[in-house]
Formats: sequence, structure tokens, C-alpha cells
Amino acid sequence: AAGVISGPADLCQGTTGVQYSVVPVVNASSYIWTLPTGFTIVAGDGTANIIVDLDPAVDIVNGVIRVLPVNSCGNGIVSPDFNVSVTPLPIAFAGYDENDLCTNVYQLQATAPRAGERGSWTITKGSGVISGADLNNPNATITNLSQGENILIWRVENTTTKCFVTDEVRIYNNILTVEALVDQRIVCDGTAQIQGTILPANTSGVWSFVVGSGIIVSPTQNLTQIVQLSPGRSVVRWTIDKNGCKSFAEVEIINNKPDDAVIVGDVYNVCDDKITLTANIPIEGTSFWTRISGYGVMDNSNSNQINVTGLSKGENIFRYTIVKGGCSISDDVYVYNNMLDVDAGDDYSTCDDFYTMKAIAAPAGTSAHWEIIAGQGSGVFENGNDPKTRVTKLGPGENKFVWIINKNGCISSDEVTITSNKPTTAVTGSQQVVCANEAQLLGNDSGIAGQGFWSIVS
Repeated sequence: AAGVISGPADLCQGTTGVQYSVVPVVNASSYIWTLPTGFTIVAGDGTANIIVDLDPAVDIVNGVIRVLPVNSCGNGIVSPDFNVSVTPLPIAFAGYDENDLCTNVYQLQATAPRAGERGSWTITKGSGVISGADLNNPNATITNLSQGENILIWRVENTTTKCFVTDEVRIYNNILTVEALVDQRIVCDGTAQIQGTILPANTSGVWSFVVGSGIIVSPTQNLTQIVQLSPGRSVVRWTIDKNGCKSFAEVEIINNKPDDAVIVGDVYNVCDDKITLTANIPIEGTSFWTRISGYGVMDNSNSNQINVTGLSKGENIFRYTIVKGGCSISDDVYVYNNMLDVDAGDDYSTCDDFYTMKAIAAPAGTSAHWEIIAGQGSGVFENGNDPKTRVTKLGPGENKFVWIINKNGCISSDEVTITSNKPTTAVTGSQQVVCANEAQLLGNDSGIAGQGFWSIVS
């Protein structure tokens, strides 16, 4: 006789790999198993140990299992009935997949369990946080969802039979980690190089201004340059779009570029030791003047307009600078005081009516010549442009000459007085033969050039 069947009595719908067995019967050569509808032997048929799969379409069964040992002589005694029951599986629906999530927070949308059932969530891929009190809630809120694909399992269990079923939902968090950097946060020239996160596959990116303005050279490239930044603080944003979800990072840039320093005029040629210089009044920054070379006294170096006195002769360089936040822009102006030190030589007295002048030669880049001061003497220059020229036909007494040098239209001069003390040539009358011991002598008038007198020679 067959003994009592061993195996599970309470089964869940669709269970597979269920094992039933009896103690082998002496002299039995095979076994005939009788099973309820929906039970199928998948292994061990005809033996004392069988493996059974349940038809998933059969959700409710209350039946018996029997086994009959047999051999060539006939049938043995059938086993006692072994009662089995099949309980329907719960229904589990975790919700529809979410492919376009643009946040790390999501409310799950599973189907609620029926009476006598309980659901619970687990995360099998990715990460997130579901509070303990919310783990059995079909509409639980999950926070801190990791980027990319997240898979959650909704498990529904019959609290009595412990039969359960699961379903999974896939949630794609398209938010990306984005960085935005600048090579130099504080700039002095209104330009900056910015760099954002390299674009992942199947995404697009764009730079934009949140605060301030400027020209972004290549706004869709993660590495690009900004020019013509507006003064002060600017904020630029690097935004990456993935499946319609926009992730971004921002970076701050301070443009301390002052206004361009602009002096009215680049070069001045003056014929004096003073000048007024004018530059623009800054809106961005503060300004001041400095002397780079030469000499000159400024009346107010912090004004955009200054009066300079005491200019040295020749080249004088002044600089106008506008500063802002450690940044500066300058402009230079060259002031040439074309007045020269002129030396016409020392005054001189001569007994002749000619003289070789002893002026200092004019410097390169100038022109020079001699003049006779009107009404103050006379003379004839052999070469009126030669500082060492010979002058003849000097008038008696003082003769005043001026050595004039012209540099870029500026006239510099020095005077010299040459006094000719040459007397008037003595002229007497014709030789006389007289018959007396006296004669009347006749000589020319000495005029203003000396005093005449007679003397006996022999």
C-alpha cells in the first residue's frame, strides 16, 4: 500500500517546481499519480517522486492528489488523499515608466492592493529615498532620485497565503550634474574664457546671461569666450538639455575694466613753458595724471583737465590713467617745449669795422639766421645763417645783432652787441709850398667816430 504523500498543500497560482513524493512501495515497478486540474507533472512521472508546475491560468483549486503503486502482477493499494488548494495571486501594477523626469523627486503610481493584501517598494537599480512610513504606500514619494535610470519593484502579497507578485517601474531622471567655470573671475579688459561640462551624448547646451551682458562668441560650445562684458558683475549660465529637461550651472564674472583713457591730442608743440591738458571724465573708475619724463608742475593731478607750468625744454611726457578695482587704462601725451637756450656769443669791442660772430650753432631740426636790430647799428653778413659768420661794414659804436633759431615755429633768440671803435679815416688837404713861416692846414671832420688832432711828423 502507498503511504502518505509528502509535499505542500497550500499553493499559489502559477507556482512551478513543486515536489510531491511517497515512500517507495516494496516490489512496485511504477506509480500512477492522480492530480487536480491545472497540475502538470514536468519531471519524475511514474516514480515515487514527481515535480509539478501549476497552470498560471488556473487561479482557484481545491482538490486531492493520489498515487497508486503497480507492478506486473497488478495494482497495489492507492495512497490516502492528499488535499491541496490553490490561491489566486494578487494583482501588482507598479505604474507606467517615466522617461522624461526633470527632477529628483517623484510620486509613484502603483495600483493599490486589495483587501487582505499588502504592497511594498524596493529599489533594484539607482538610488532614492522612500520614508519608512511610505514604503507600503502605492503612491509613495521618492526623493533624491539618482540621475539616469532607476528601477523600483512593487511587491503585493496576500497576507494570509503569503502568495505574492511583483511588477517593476523604470524612472529616468534626466537632470544632469553641470559645472560652469571661468578662467579668471575678475577681469580688466571685458573678456573672459568660460568652460562648462562637456555635453553628454544626445544632449544640447547653450550659454546665456542671467545678469549683465556681453557677446558670447560660441554660445553652444562648452568652451568659449565672452567679449564686451558689461561693467561690474555678470552671471552666465551653462544649460544642458536632455529630453526636454534643462540642467544648468552659473558662474560669476566681475568686469573691472575702466573707461578708456583718452587725452585730447597726442602730441603738442608749444613755444612756452606751460600748457593746459584735457582728458575724458570717467564714468567707470577714477582718474589721475602723472609725469613720465621731462618736467612740469600740475595744478590738480586728479582732475581731468590740468594746467602744467615749468615745462622743461624739449620732450615732456604726461600720462592720464583711469583705475577701477585694481584695473587701469592709460593714455600718454607728448608735449614738446620748442623753446631753446640760445647763445649769440659775448658782447665785444673792436677797433675794426668787421667781426667774426661767435654764436652757438643751432641744433638739428631747426633753422637759424642773424638779424640786425632795427635802428641799432649796421653791418653786412657774409652768411646770415652761419653762427660763425663774418660781419663787415660795422657802423661806428654799438651794433646790436640777434641770433634767431626757429624750432617747429617757435622762435628763440639771443642778442649780442659788437662795438666798433674804428675812427674815421683822417684826410688832409693837398701838399703846400709856402713862402712864409705859417700855413693853414685843412683836415676832414672826425664826425662821431673819434676825435681828430694834428701832430708834427718831421
